[in-house]
Amino acid sequence: MTAVGILLGISASMRGTMDVSTARLLTIHTPALLPASTTHLDIAHSTKIAALVGLGLLYQFSSHRLIAGVLLHEIYHPPEVGSKNVTNDRESYSLAAGLALGMVLMGKGDNMIGLHDLNITNHLCLLINGGHKSSEMFKDGSIPSSHASNGQVYEGEMINIDVTSVGATLALGLTYFNTKSQAVYDWLKLPQTQYILETIRPDFLQIRVISLSLIMWETVLPTDQWLLGYLPDVVAKYAFKRPSQQVSSSVDFETHSQAYCYIVSGACMSIGLKFAGTWNKSAYKTLLSYTEKFLEISQKPSLVDQSGKHVLENALCTCLLSVAMVMSGSGDLQIIRICRYLRTRIGIPLATYGSHMAVHMALALLFLGSGRYTLSCKPDTLPLLLSAFFPKFPIHSNDNRYHLQALRHLYAQAAEPRLIFPIDVDTGEPCYVPLQVTLSATEDYNRFSYVTCAPTIMPQIDAIERIEICDQRHWPIVLTSQDQCIRMTLGGRSGLAVKRKYGHLTYSEDPNGVVGAMIRTMPFRHYSPLTSHSHSKLTQMQHNFLNMAKESDENPFIYLAMRDAVSRERPELLSLYYKIYEATSSIGGGSCVDFQQLFFLNIYKRVSTDCVVSKDLVDLANKKLQRKIRCWFSGPENLDHLKELLDYTLTRKQPTSATLLNYLAFYSDISPGCLGSHSGLSVALFITKLHLSAAVAQQLMAAL
Repeated sequence: MTAVGILLGISASMRGTMDVSTARLLTIHTPALLPASTTHLDIAHSTKIAALVGLGLLYQFSSHRLIAGVLLHEIYHPPEVGSKNVTNDRESYSLAAGLALGMVLMGKGDNMIGLHDLNITNHLCLLINGGHKSSEMFKDGSIPSSHASNGQVYEGEMINIDVTSVGATLALGLTYFNTKSQAVYDWLKLPQTQYILETIRPDFLQIRVISLSLIMWETVLPTDQWLLGYLPDVVAKYAFKRPSQQVSSSVDFETHSQAYCYIVSGACMSIGLKFAGTWNKSAYKTLLSYTEKFLEISQKPSLVDQSGKHVLENALCTCLLSVAMVMSGSGDLQIIRICRYLRTRIGIPLATYGSHMAVHMALALLFLGSGRYTLSCKPDTLPLLLSAFFPKFPIHSNDNRYHLQALRHLYAQAAEPRLIFPIDVDTGEPCYVPLQVTLSATEDYNRFSYVTCAPTIMPQIDAIERIEICDQRHWPIVLTSQDQCIRMTLGGRSGLAVKRKYGHLTYSEDPNGVVGAMIRTMPFRHYSPLTSHSHSKLTQMQHNFLNMAKESDENPFIYLAMRDAVSRERPELLSLYYKIYEATSSIGGGSCVDFQQLFFLNIYKRVSTDCVVSKDLVDLANKKLQRKIRCWFSGPENLDHLKELLDYTLTRKQPTSATLLNYLAFYSDISPGCLGSHSGLSVALFITKLHLSAAVAQQLMAAL
């Protein structure tokens, strides 16, 4: 097993590179690549199988002529005369050669440049359907004698499709992956009559459905309609039905029930491969329904006897693995419940070692990489997933006859980190953050966006164009595919650093956004200071403002000023708001400079689109100042003040009152020489510039 692990590990790490040193290592363990004069090496059969799969991984997508020819011949490997291990693992050897050949020629179809003379497609069809042996099928060009025997296996003149059919079917499906070749599709098409159905081994139907799905990959849909489209009418009619007087006695209900289990489970595996790691709701619903259906059938002895216990168990485990592939990394509770139930079947003959292995593989997929990883559904990972989750489960721990169990570990090559989990930079704890994900346009769909809540599994990294925080509680962050930020964020273990705005609670503490301090609508006197992890001085400033507000009647301005500075995390604004508060608290106090700054703030508010200072606070300060000026001018000494202003407009004599000086600093449209005389029209214009109320203005006009 150590040699198997080393060969598979090195080949997987050098996948698709055709590395020379790795190829030499694999060649030593592959007798088909060694010269005929080479001394026979005693190599374990499992090591030979691992070497074949390693060649497929190393030369993936390369269409290498030598490797493709050798793998094609190894699909039908004749029994070795005199070998001690001639009967064991022949099927797994053929399967490994077929999977490796599919990796090398994946998606090439009829465009296999330089390989047409090998006649690969016809040879694969011959290995699938059977027929007379051909000299081209063997490396030395000679057909082994039908009398060649070692006392255990006797090979006749016909091809043993029980050994070759599965590997050749998968090789043909991978070679014509997504080519939509109608000719190859018709060769693998499922039988539509009972007579032809009885000529095919039922478990071959499962592999054929998977290969047909690989050929028509773009047409695979996660719906019942697509899945039942592979089911022949005769199978759908008689599967799991009881004999009756209306049904002919020639109907074999067991054959139809077995065919139903294998066809449906094969279609479920195809959906699982197509939507692996996507969390697709339609695929999840469809696969889960068939898993529960087979689970329900397994609890009815009358139906179990029609299909056979092992057939039904295989279908159940295949559907469970398929739905776990779709929901990998999600920790779905419904699937966990099914796995927990199936794990309790200890000591039952129906539940073999392979059944428990499949259940635990499904359970492990749900928590892949501690929930940080999921499976990739890219084309280059399909052979890996097919090798890892091949729907043929062992009977015991050392059973490698139909499938080398070490290949189950190849799922690691298809796992990729796609979890995005936000981390609060102030607390260092994970948090919930709404995200808007934009996917780039492809041949299948246009560019579109959707909103999700992190932590969550993202789509394929290559399909993501943009990720941004669409939340009022956190500061905005934008990740784009151009600067590789998305790949580094999903691939790292530190998470996405986010910063929560001051005054907002987390979604765990305030799910609906009605408790945070920035949302409160209670009276101002009920406000309490907000805590901050990043600005500790803000808390003390809030206490000072709150104490000042309790001693003053101008609570709205104080609280709004504190709210604006705190929510925007700009404590430096508090000093500016405090100067405005002091300047407007008493019109006679303060300096002219403060009022001039307030005048300039009004101009800045009108011309700026993104004002640093809150426009609401500036408007509130203006209203407050105007209200105090009106009260001041309406006093008994208002005529003397007006005369001072009139003298200022005519003679440019500076007023002696500090209040008038502040007033002139704030309303700069009253300037020296703005009135030419004390005529009635001039006085009326002057009073208009004072911004007084109508009643006070009429009183002043009558007095003047």
